[in-house]
Amino acid sequence: MGDNGVVYCRYDKENTTPLTESAAAALVMLEAQLANESLERHQVYQPGDLLMIKNQRVVHSREEFYPCQDGADRWLVRLFGMSSLDQIVPHGNSKHIGKD
Repeated sequence: MGDNGVVYCRYDKENTTPLTESAAAALVMLEAQLANESLERHQVYQPGDLLMIKNQRVVHSREEFYPCQDGADRWLVRLFGMSSLDQIVPHGNSKHIGKD
């Protein structure tokens, strides 16, 4: 939970290993909720549609996708937004605007 009382979540099933029995039990409960089809919401997008989500607030997935390799079937852009450049934390040799 963040300082503001808002719950944040990042989950990567393939790279999550519980370290304790209570963590394993919590993971079983989380996976049961993620498998609950009544909680799923499906959306079909049309050309020109835009979906913006905050990864830490929405657990999401997508169905398997087979591209046509023609450059016209799908275009995804990752966008990061923040209220201040002071929030940028450099990673390795990467460079960010205002943080050379």
